[in-house]
Amino acid sequence: MVSSISDYGWWRDFSGGALEAHCVTLARGLTPREFLGRLGAVPQGDLAGFGAFMSLHWKVLERLNHGWGDFFLVGAVEVSGGGGPWTLALELNGIVGVEPSLMSAATAGTTAVSHFMNVNGLGRFCAWRDGVLTTGFEWPSLRSGSDPDALDAAVARIGGIEPGRHKADRYLVLGEELTGVKITSELLTRAVYTAGVVAVSPRARADGWSWEPTPREAAREADIRAWLHAQGVKVPPGPLRSIMIEMYEAAHG
Repeated sequence: MVSSISDYGWWRDFSGGALEAHCVTLARGLTPREFLGRLGAVPQGDLAGFGAFMSLHWKVLERLNHGWGDFFLVGAVEVSGGGGPWTLALELNGIVGVEPSLMSAATAGTTAVSHFMNVNGLGRFCAWRDGVLTTGFEWPSLRSGSDPDALDAAVARIGGIEPGRHKADRYLVLGEELTGVKITSELLTRAVYTAGVVAVSPRARADGWSWEPTPREAAREADIRAWLHAQGVKVPPGPLRSIMIEMYEAAHG
């Protein structure tokens, strides 16, 4: 039996609201490593539990000169669903699962569903088949894709999706309706996430991921440190703090 909307009421408060902005993908018949490989992810090992996944997520975001939209950490877990195994891929404040340029390769020869939500309540639900977006929408009344009406019956079965900030709950139920995968707080808490960093923006794809600064990043860090010194700001040893980078960026437009 498919869950009700209320069964996903835990989502908004999970781990202190860590999932308020998220992207979830369910890909059929691929192992976590296969799915990440199709995305071109740089492997980051296996992370035991949601806490470890969230910790690495923040470290990825703190890399110098990597703005939002450059790189995202994706954690993938094998789960059971309709028709056999699926991979559940989770991103915190990410967009990989709804990015056509990435999902085209990731869903070749299989099917997947994904949904995204940002902190402002903007969302999108996508269904993919063999590298093609078959149906995509924020609200079903404004749908697109190669087969935009394909999800009409499934949306009706879950009671519809109407405008509202908390449509994530209905996206989750729709995903379960289409895949047979039930996502629970216990699953996310205890899962071992096979992790990888995915480059999304053209700049990120050109640079590639590394924990070590690229020459361009090193030069920019030197500029930031020199500017901070000129402003009389004491810079402690170690990586630059986010607030310091934000000060520099605010001053330089």
